[in-house]
Amino acid sequence: MRRDLCGGGVGVNGQFRRFYKLEGWIWVVGLAVAAGMDPNSDRHFTIFLPDLLFGIESPGFGLGHSISYLFRGDLQQSIQTHYLGPLAVLIILHRIQQLFFRQPSAPGSNRNLNEAGGQF
Repeated sequence: MRRDLCGGGVGVNGQFRRFYKLEGWIWVVGLAVAAGMDPNSDRHFTIFLPDLLFGIESPGFGLGHSISYLFRGDLQQSIQTHYLGPLAVLIILHRIQQLFFRQPSAPGSNRNLNEAGGQF
């Protein structure tokens, strides 16, 4: 079976595996960027439209700085910057684990039906 760059095979299941791997790599890169940024910087990047148009801060404002502090080992500053930062890292790591280490089923497949013995 031919393999593509993201690790999925040819066919419908291979296509879905490829998209799962792509999403996984997007999360890995995003987490690495947030971890590598300077948490003491006053600069921040936002795509939150109300902030760009009206100056209304996003509820996630400071989340990247919080993640950066956490990866530097400063849990207290991480929580002070944004109290959901450590939880966000755990959720993102769990999602990465799901995407890379489980076999996804194609939408509409009977995989879950077969695993349950034909009954839900």
